[in-house]
Parts: sequence; structure tokens; C-alpha cells
Amino acid sequence: MLSMATVLLQLAHAETTEQETSSEGQQAKKLDAIIVTATDDRAGPETNYTVKSSTSATKLDLKLKETPQSITVFTEQQLQDQDIRDVHEVLQNTPGVSTTNFGIPGTGAYRMMARGFDIDNFTIDGVKVNMAVLGGASGAAIQDTFLYQQVDLIRGSTGLTSGFGNPSASVNFTRKRPFSTPQGQINLKYGSWNNIRQELDYSSPLNQEGTWRGRVAFANEQGDYWIDRASHNGFTLYGITELDVGNGTFTLGASHQYKRFNELSPQGIAGNFQSWDARKSASERRSYYSFKDLNLSRSFNNASDWTYNWYKMTNAFAGYEYTLDNDWKIVANYNYAHNDNDSVYGAIGRIGYYPDDGYTSLDVGHNKYQTDVHSLDVHLKGAFELFGREHDFVIGVDGYHSKQTQYVYSILGLGTGCALNISKKSVVTGLSDFINGYGCLISLDQWNNGHLNRPSYIGANNSGFSLDDPYGYYTSKSKELGTYFALRLRPLENLQMILGGRYSHLDSSKIYTNRSTGYKNTAQYGDPDVDAFVPYAGLIYEITPEINVYASYTGISNTNEFTQFVFTKDGEYLPPIEGYTWEGGIKAGLFDDRLNLALSYFYMKQKNYPTTDPSINLNAIPATAYISTPAGGLTLPAVAGKGYAIKGVEFNVAGEITPKWKINAGYVYQTKSISKEQTGTSYTWYDTSWATYNEIFINEFLLPKHQIKLFTTYQVNDDLLLGMGANWQSTVRAYTDTYFDSIEAEQKAYTVISAMARYNLTKDLTLGLNAENIFDKKYLVNKKGSFYGTPRNYTVSLNYRF
Repeated sequence: MLSMATVLLQLAHAETTEQETSSEGQQAKKLDAIIVTATDDRAGPETNYTVKSSTSATKLDLKLKETPQSITVFTEQQLQDQDIRDVHEVLQNTPGVSTTNFGIPGTGAYRMMARGFDIDNFTIDGVKVNMAVLGGASGAAIQDTFLYQQVDLIRGSTGLTSGFGNPSASVNFTRKRPFSTPQGQINLKYGSWNNIRQELDYSSPLNQEGTWRGRVAFANEQGDYWIDRASHNGFTLYGITELDVGNGTFTLGASHQYKRFNELSPQGIAGNFQSWDARKSASERRSYYSFKDLNLSRSFNNASDWTYNWYKMTNAFAGYEYTLDNDWKIVANYNYAHNDNDSVYGAIGRIGYYPDDGYTSLDVGHNKYQTDVHSLDVHLKGAFELFGREHDFVIGVDGYHSKQTQYVYSILGLGTGCALNISKKSVVTGLSDFINGYGCLISLDQWNNGHLNRPSYIGANNSGFSLDDPYGYYTSKSKELGTYFALRLRPLENLQMILGGRYSHLDSSKIYTNRSTGYKNTAQYGDPDVDAFVPYAGLIYEITPEINVYASYTGISNTNEFTQFVFTKDGEYLPPIEGYTWEGGIKAGLFDDRLNLALSYFYMKQKNYPTTDPSINLNAIPATAYISTPAGGLTLPAVAGKGYAIKGVEFNVAGEITPKWKINAGYVYQTKSISKEQTGTSYTWYDTSWATYNEIFINEFLLPKHQIKLFTTYQVNDDLLLGMGANWQSTVRAYTDTYFDSIEAEQKAYTVISAMARYNLTKDLTLGLNAENIFDKKYLVNKKGSFYGTPRNYTVSLNYRF
């Protein structure tokens, strides 16, 4: 099937090229000169929607058709054409990846998932970094893509380059590099809800010989949202310089990002609650299963007017690459990150929003984090001859050391009752003991569209815990060190074999300190000392120079922290969870690898997943069954179980179908199941059969069974470029345990359509238009049904290149 498609595409490409040459003459030659990809990335940015090769999967320089894993590449050209500004938008447009957010990305809980698991592995220029470098999941979502010339996503078990993590995907960011000739651009953008963005990107040699080069990039933005009263502002600053000395190149650079959100809640109005009116019987009370059941507008804002959230993310990096006489290379890269995040919120509706009764729940809190991360990677790579054939290898060490301080403030919310000091705003107490025990309740009149006086203390009569001064803090430290290798052998003319592996060691600790008393809780949260080895194996067989078939077996390990404490009945930590992925398929690189296609099947299986000790009767747990934790609590002992299984099929196409037609698209079919032995551990509240468990996970909110992501552009003539995008997914649902019952939240299958156009006013000046969600589709973006996706919006841009 794929072979037939490649033949047809080659014929279409050849015919189109021939027609353009005969009909346009010299004009076609000019166009061809524009679209040729630079073989040296110092010449200029990539103009295609794919690349010929990538090192992200193994650190070996492999063509995409030689990489035995599924990979999606976003080039700088596609990021600009599609007007993708942050990592959240990258993930939204990646086949096989799902995101969920409980508010605007960056303001609250955020998850990104691939193949049924959270994405928690990131590298920058090939250097492994933990998520703290990016400011956690929420900070990663708002990373400005203007810093990068390429973003790669490798799906599956990526332990070779990632170390510890989930068998989901790894994201590699490639920073912008200086060019060998002077070139730059200025972008001015204005969009819906008064969003304004200015961008500057300039690169130039810094000496006459061109051995010293530099590049700077700056972006500034501000604007509002479709949500009443909400706004944002921020900027991104980046600088890099390279210096060639003999056979080596030194690199030095830094970046800083600042982003502030105003009057945006970390959570939307929650679903899955019931009207509480003591005057009515339970059968008469109205139930609300999602935000849409409340008939509230998408513009409704459930945040107080003093709610804010800001990030400051500073990154410094240095590198050195030296080429030996035999063309082997020694590469060393260091990365340092310092991040600050601070947020104060007052938000209604997390526990419940009761318009029939005239009341709403209220949450007030303060979150503050400070993080420092040092990362280092050193490796040797090159080629050698053996038995008359050339082979490639890479061997290296990498690691990071991170320290995060999380400040602890008192919060008003679940389980705290209604003791809140709000001047001249008496709080309605306890319509019932249930409400008083599960959160504070205020009247909708008191809410006053968010104009609620900000409390200084959570407590009565200006006493209690301060909302501004923390009473304690957690200090989390982690240190990971790994050694890895990969070897590409060519035992036969048409056969490649990739063998590799990684050994990793992880130390971690988490300590709580009370500021007023000085008390320290040194109990360990999770296994403090973990070792793991993961294998990597791949076979690639060349059917024709353009088409390969492949198979791979890859692994990854993760610390066994399904719950806070996971121990055996003897008090020992469970071994790391292992996730192994088998993948196979067919790949093609057409037109000198300017169009890449892949059809693959994958299957992932876990080992050492925590399961409650089967000797314990969960329906009648004896007190003697519990064991003590290091923190002094009690928990049930566990054994290592089988865990989850993921399987599916993917099809991806990226690059030039013809010299004028570019595309990046993919389809994914996937299912998720859990072994029968797990049903007594995690989801006991369902009280259902094993078959229903599989149905639950097949339709998990973050795991659509079918998904299509597509973006394509067509060069109509020398001046006009038109494009469109479509993201479709099948129905998803979530089963939520509530005080009342297990309730199903569901989002039916939906499609979001986008379009774009670019017109050259002059050879250097371009006018652009991007339209997102042009049919204004309304869809939920989390399993609580508490927040909608972005409505229809437009952006007009003016781009000047010099």
C-alpha cells in the first residue's frame, strides 16, 4: 500500500516539476532556487516541513526513514506558517499526542500525553533535562517556540536518550543557531482579543572571516482572552554566539522568558456535582455533569480580580564540538536553568457551582516555586570500517542535578470549612455539614463578578495563616547520571542494525521544613536510590533506495511512585516500572528525502507496576495488613504487577508532495488496557468487571481511539501561499469518582479547522492571515468538563526580511 503510494507520488512530483519547467521557464528556475534546503544549517533556515535526518532518537545521525521509531518534526518554516507560538500548540498539532488543561495553558493543571502516558522527557540540543528546566508541565506548555529552529517528538520508549520516564514520547528542542551570512526578520502581529506580538530575529557573522557568528531573537506580546477581564503579557529574549577555533567550535548563549497571566483561574467550573438544597429531596436536586450543563458562556470568568500567575525562566548554555583527524567528534554541552513561578488565586466552582441555590464554592490559595537545574552531556561519535563496510557509533555520559523549593501556604478549599476573613463580606456557612466539610460556600451576590476583597489571612478576625508569608517549604533534590551507547552496523548491503543501551542512576530526596519551628521532616518520598538499564535494538532493511522496512525494541524505566509510597510487605521499595515498546513498519524518503512517509504498528507492555498484595482481601482489610511508611503513615503492601498495555497503528507524512505543495499530517489508532490483576488496586470504586475496565481505558479522555492531525500549504504563484489545517479526534470520556456516584463525562468526536494565507507585497515584505477554529467548534478540554477549547480567532501579520 505504502509502496504504491510512493510510486504515485513520485510520478506526480516529476510531472509537476516538468510542467513548471516547460511553462514557466526561467521563473521555475527561480522558484526551485528558493525551495532548495540548505545542506549546511548555517546557510539559512529549513524551508520544508520535514528534515532529512535527525539525532534525537539515538544521537546517531539517522535519516528519518532509517530511524526505527515514530518521529514528528516541526521545522521553523512550519512553526511560522501555522503561527505556532508555544509548546502547547506544538503538542496540539502532533499526531498521537493529547493535551488537557483546566484553564488557559500556564495557569493551572496541565497534562500532555502520548500513547496513554504523560510526556515527561525533554532534551535541549540533545542535552537531557528534567521537566523542572521548563517550569514543570504548565511552564513547558508556554515555552516560546521562537527560541527554536526545530522541535522533534519521538514516540514510544525513549530511555536511550531520556533516562528515567514514561513510555510515551520524548521532546527535543533545537535552538536557533547563527547563520554564516547576515539575515534577519521582523514580524508584527495583531489578533483577536487585542493580542499584539512583535518579533525580531537577526543573525550575522561577527568577524570578516565568518569564524565568529552571533544571533539574537526577541519577542514581546500582550493581549486579552475570550474570557472576561482576563489578560496576559510577556517577553522572550535570546542570544547565542559561536566561535570556530581550529577544528573546534565554542558555543555560548542565554535566554530569558517572562510570562504573566492576570485574572485567570487555575481551574474552570467543575462538573460532576449536584445541586445542594436541603429543602429538596435527592431525587429533586439538579445534577451538573460539565461546564456546558450550567449554560454559562465561554467568556465566563470564575477568577477573582486579584488572581495572578507569573513565570520567569532563565537559561544559560555552553558547548564545545571538536572534530578529530579521523572525523570523529567530541561533543560537550552544558545547560543551566533557573525558574521562578508565583501565583495567587481566588476561584469559584471547583467543588460546585449552584445557580439554582444561589451559592458557589470558593477556593483561595498561593503557590510559589523556585528551581535550579544543571545539566551536562559529553559524547564521542564517529564512523569506522569493519569487514569492508562503514559503521557508526556514539558513546557518552550525561546527567543533571536539580533543586526545587516549593513554598507552603494555607489554602481555603477542600476540607477547610468557611473560616475566611473577607472584610465586609460575611461568608455563608454550612447549608449542610457536607458542604461545610468540603469547602467554603459563598453567595453569588457576594462573588460580584470577581470583585471580592483579597484576604490577607485565612482565618477569622485577621488571624490564622497568612496568604502572603509561607509557613513552610519542601526542598526536592534529584540527581541523575547515565552512560549510553549506540552502534549502527551494516552487516549486509541493504541491512542496518542499531544496538544500544543506557545505564542510569537516580538519587532523590524531599524534605519539609516548618519556618516558624524549624522542624524538618526528613522522611523519604519515593525510592531515594534507583538503578536501571534499558536496551535499544533496531533493524532496518532497504527494499529500494527510497523505501525501508523496520522493527525495533526499546525500553524505559521509571521510579515506582504510582502512589506516594509503594512498598512490599517487607518494607522494601518496589523495583522501577519498566515499559518496553515493540514497533515495526515501513518508511519512505522520496525526492531526495524531501518527503517522508511512515506506516507503523506499535505495542507497549509494562512490568513491575504496583499491585496490591493479592493475599489481602480488599473487601475486609484487617488492621494487621497495613505497614508503616518512612513518614509515619500507614499503607497497604504491594507487589510488582503487569500494568498497562498499549497498541496501535500510525501513519505519518511530512514534506513536499510537489515543489509547491507541503504537508505535515498523521493518523493514529490506539487502545489501552490493564491486566486483570490490577483491578483490585487502583480503580476499586468502579465496582465493575475486568471487561469494563478495558472499556474505561480504551475511551480515556486523554486517549482518543482515533486521531487525525493535518496541516498543508500550496504555493499558488510566486506571491500567494494558501494553507489549511484540520484536527479531528473520536469520542472520549472519563469516569469520575464523586461523593454521589461514578459519573461519566463525555466529549463527542469533533473537528477543529484552521486556514492561512500569505501574500508577498514586495520581495521582502509579506502580509499574512491565520484563522483558527474557523467554524467556532465548542469542545471540552478536560475530564472534569470544566473548560472549553479556544474559540474562533484571527491573526494578521506583517513580515519583513532583510
